[in-house]
Amino acid sequence: MSKLYQMGSYGALLSSNYQGVGTVGELLLHGAFGIGTLDGASGETIVANGICYQARADGSVRVVPKNATTPFSVSYDRPSMRLSALTELDKTKSWALLISGTFDTLTLSVKPSNNTAPYAELALATFEKENLSGVLTGIFTPDAGFHLHFLSDDHAVSGHVAAYRPKKVEIWGEIITETETFSF
Repeated sequence: MSKLYQMGSYGALLSSNYQGVGTVGELLLHGAFGIGTLDGASGETIVANGICYQARADGSVRVVPKNATTPFSVSYDRPSMRLSALTELDKTKSWALLISGTFDTLTLSVKPSNNTAPYAELALATFEKENLSGVLTGIFTPDAGFHLHFLSDDHAVSGHVAAYRPKKVEIWGEIITETETFSF
């Protein structure tokens, strides 16, 4: 059983509320893995092994400073339940996920920086990648399905996962039994 730490609300983000409600440093105190975005819905963030990375629309990736703020992010501890396939998930429950290994293909998208447009109208940069090794982190919820972000092992490629085809992966999951929400 696992606790999910959440900063802000996804509903507020979808309503175009892009102002930060907490810092990345605070987020990292509550979990070594996770996903989110930064102020202005700028790019995609992925937390892997206690470090927060930002995927940018130009295709670059950077380590996020701990004083950067986020309008919506989640973090959690490393899931401990080994799964042989995602079909093993009890889809009536929410899950924290970690999928690591090699991927034949990945379709990634990234929000542009400093957005003011309505969330549904954001023009996403999309990248098709092949033969990469790395990690997917994210969550599954019964009402929204999967929300995953990718980071390559060399930290050169990252983004929101629109589609992927695994080659050889290990899947770890944990049922989310508690959510702690934080905002200023």
